[in-house]
Amino acid sequence: MMLIENKIIQTTEDGFLKELIEISSQYNALKVDIDGAEIQTWKDFIRSIEKSFQFPTTCEDSMDRYLDWIRDLSWLENEAFIILVKNSKEFFVNNSKLRDEILNDLEEVVLPFWESEVEEVVVDGKSKLFRVYLI
Repeated sequence: MMLIENKIIQTTEDGFLKELIEISSQYNALKVDIDGAEIQTWKDFIRSIEKSFQFPTTCEDSMDRYLDWIRDLSWLENEAFIILVKNSKEFFVNNSKLRDEILNDLEEVVLPFWESEVEEVVVDGKSKLFRVYLI
């Protein structure tokens, strides 16, 4: 099994496909596709995430609730989570502050949680691979 290193990766589609093959050979992974051209508001983003990760409740009115659910995911059986943002240059193209906040929360809160913190704060918690690819 590969060492769990959760991170945000700027890459090409070919680079992503190579990593996806490797990850899929070792983990039961959930891959979430986001078209950056279609994500311009918080509502666009959270609706996509809620649907893809099957959140039990809406997070439209709460970024904190989103951060809680994305660090729970106990209803999913997957060992790895992959968010693929295609057209990443268009992702929140007119709202760089929100884009930066979402990417920062992923990098500083979500990814470290799944890399190791889950083992310290959740009973029987297990580290999981969580990667974000910006294409």
